[in-house]
Amino acid sequence: MVFVAAGLSIVVATGGVGAALNTAALTCLEPTRVRVSTTEDFLPVLRKVATRVQADTNNAISCTTYDISAVPPAVAVSQIAGDGDERPDAWVPDSSVWVQRVNAQLGGDAPPRPVTVAQSPLVIAVPQERAARYAGARVPSWEDLLGGSAPVRWSNPADSTTAMMALTTARKALGSSPAMQEDVGGAMIRLSRTAADSTDELFSEASANKAAAPMFPASEQQVVQYDLQHADALLVPVVPTPSTGRLDYPFVTLATQQDAVGKAVRSLRNALTSEAGHRAVRAAGFRTMEGTGGPTPTPGVPSPAVRLLPDPSLKEVDAALSTWTTVSKEMRMIAVIDVSGSMTARSDGASRISIAQGATDTALRIFPPRSQVGLWAFATDKDGPGKDWKELVPPGELSAPSTTGTQRDALLRANAGIDALVGGDTGLYDTVLAAYQRVKEGYDPTRVNSVVILTDGQNDDPSGLTLDQLLAKLNELSDPAQPIPVITVGMGPSADASVLEKISRATGGRSYIARRPSDIKTVFVEALLQRSCRPSC
Repeated sequence: MVFVAAGLSIVVATGGVGAALNTAALTCLEPTRVRVSTTEDFLPVLRKVATRVQADTNNAISCTTYDISAVPPAVAVSQIAGDGDERPDAWVPDSSVWVQRVNAQLGGDAPPRPVTVAQSPLVIAVPQERAARYAGARVPSWEDLLGGSAPVRWSNPADSTTAMMALTTARKALGSSPAMQEDVGGAMIRLSRTAADSTDELFSEASANKAAAPMFPASEQQVVQYDLQHADALLVPVVPTPSTGRLDYPFVTLATQQDAVGKAVRSLRNALTSEAGHRAVRAAGFRTMEGTGGPTPTPGVPSPAVRLLPDPSLKEVDAALSTWTTVSKEMRMIAVIDVSGSMTARSDGASRISIAQGATDTALRIFPPRSQVGLWAFATDKDGPGKDWKELVPPGELSAPSTTGTQRDALLRANAGIDALVGGDTGLYDTVLAAYQRVKEGYDPTRVNSVVILTDGQNDDPSGLTLDQLLAKLNELSDPAQPIPVITVGMGPSADASVLEKISRATGGRSYIARRPSDIKTVFVEALLQRSCRPSC
């Protein structure tokens, strides 16, 4: 190598814009160039440590240029898994989940096992003026945060690793029982309607609105760095009970060469795991790879004690993201209520029709305002000879004005009077087909399109379709590109569970048997959670 006297140069790029750092050292005309990708939060740490590695004139690789870029993790995954020339030699994302995603795409060509160089627990960022409410025994649980008893705003987990890990952590902390996951789904419906585009947006709100700003999930490191610059609008990191997740920062070696590039990557990794590297990690607000030596707390803002959950798998993260994506779409649904004579039968001290009315009333009041909902009643010849269904309110956006109030008001009034329509037999099959066709006619690809059927019996219309004819019609009409799940709920012992299951399965929906009045309410959450057909439809 031919050396010249010059300033040692480290190129650190953010969003493609380079900034040169010079230190007193020797460089060469043809330096070894090492490309490193990381996140915005971890960029200062790598910048500091790389400067120290390069400045060590006794190091055998002193003639090295580290090009350090802040690249969104999803973009980095594409670069690493792709065939282009943008693949970095080393990568430090903000979660091992991103490494799992790369490994899943590369298969046998996956990089060597990474080394975690830093971590930061997930916390809830609370304006200092309100933090005393959530101290000691009053620290909120993940269930409190999802259920609304401790108001919190989320950022979009599809675009934020912090929000992605917080959402997965909440699901993991609450357990995997069907009932609990239904509750989580309902909470995600509410949170998705007020979600910020990014965590940065929530920090900006905290700075602008101070005590009036919402609480939100963040990493401890993000809160520490924010507080250093916003002494007039401090945030307190509160760790939800019983335990929390984390962002971890794995150092992934992607260089395969055993030459100068490979050696330079190993030197950077070793420097990060040294005592000097630990000091750089803590100085930037992170905890070390062992989770010890947390950041220096901001005066007046205590550093929280942390109990960590096991890190999630890629499967768990994808399940959370899939649910969020589903519920983030607005809904278009027709609710179809059985008003046959048997709905006057009583269960737990109330008639079946009053139970159905109560569940429908509750759902109509909690549905987001941009949901499109219509209401039908059905029994044999309900709207004239041979027509078993009667449209009470056509589908419309709940917040849209109607003749007296809003669409929601019209639906609530119609539901309150539906008991006056009780009479006749159960004209189930013709009604299912008609409701499916009505939703299909106005299919909206930007929404979750579905039909919800509440019935206490089995088809009792000898002049209408048979079950085989109905299933054949549904199969003929179904289109995987335009899924319309039919969600059925059977009420009482006369409901034909086998038939309802066949109807729902044919359309990619789910079927329920409501053994308790409260069971009916879960179907409306399911109506929002359903989005795509099964392969069989």
